[in-house]
Amino acid sequence: MIGILLAKKIFLSFLRNSSKIIHRILKQLSIMRDLKEYVTHCIDELKSIGIEPGRILTLEINTRARKRWGACSPEYDEKGNIIGYNISINKLLLDEKIPEKALKNTIIHELLHSCKGCLTHKNQWKNLAEKVRMELGYDIRRVGSSDHKGIAIEIPSKPPKYIIRCQSCGETYSRKRKSKVVDHPELYRCGKCKGKLERVR
Repeated sequence: MIGILLAKKIFLSFLRNSSKIIHRILKQLSIMRDLKEYVTHCIDELKSIGIEPGRILTLEINTRARKRWGACSPEYDEKGNIIGYNISINKLLLDEKIPEKALKNTIIHELLHSCKGCLTHKNQWKNLAEKVRMELGYDIRRVGSSDHKGIAIEIPSKPPKYIIRCQSCGETYSRKRKSKVVDHPELYRCGKCKGKLERVR
């Protein structure tokens, strides 16, 4: 009997906690824009000026990106032919507080990558971006900062993974990626005093 009461108490506690989590998720979703709706609208806008985007296979809301606003990656068949494109958009752009134009600029930027010959930011992509700017008024750039997008928040940056310190003057050097100086700091000298370097972290 005590075991049943304990199980019931644990189950009720679980329900209470999960309902809070579900409520939080629903609240977040209610203030987010519908990505599929915006992509469909942007495709229609591009078609209205004679630009035909490639086949979009998947749309993803990227919740992990820290510096990337969007991405378009091709998917290939077994013969190496492109069969379509996967597009991901940073979750921050879907927030209702962010200007709609920032989201649409990013979506159109990625859709342009799905056009024939536009995987990179070379001439064909630049020509289409200019056409979009002239005919639709969007400011499509190769790289967009939060200021350019009219977003007041900055995407938080990760702290450095590695720290190198001068043994003489204490000057520190941060590195986010592994490199020669991270692996072998003893082979390098301080840029300030020419002292020996050591890896602290």
